[in-house]
Amino acid sequence: MTRRMTRCACPERQRGRTILADALNLDEALDGWRVPVPSKILAARVLAGAPRTSIARSVKLWWTAIGMTVALSGATAGIAATTILTPASQADSMTVFGDLPTGSDSNG
Repeated sequence: MTRRMTRCACPERQRGRTILADALNLDEALDGWRVPVPSKILAARVLAGAPRTSIARSVKLWWTAIGMTVALSGATAGIAATTILTPASQADSMTVFGDLPTGSDSNG
């Protein structure tokens, strides 16, 4: 089934077309705009003001990242082991603190 679009002389549609045409003109103007290369003086000032990173700081950052990775890997392995080792028949009544007594939850 094909649906034919009928032209409507609605002012809202005409306003929408005008907005889209303006946006297209702006988009084309921005496409052609190029940022000039900064001067060498500006580049030198930016580099002079940039913070210096020491090797000790880089090493500390790497060890922090490694520690977080190990911790998250351990947590993931623990969750996977608990999920795999939990018997399916008791899964709905088991908690980390022990089994729930029968009738204490909505499952009976």
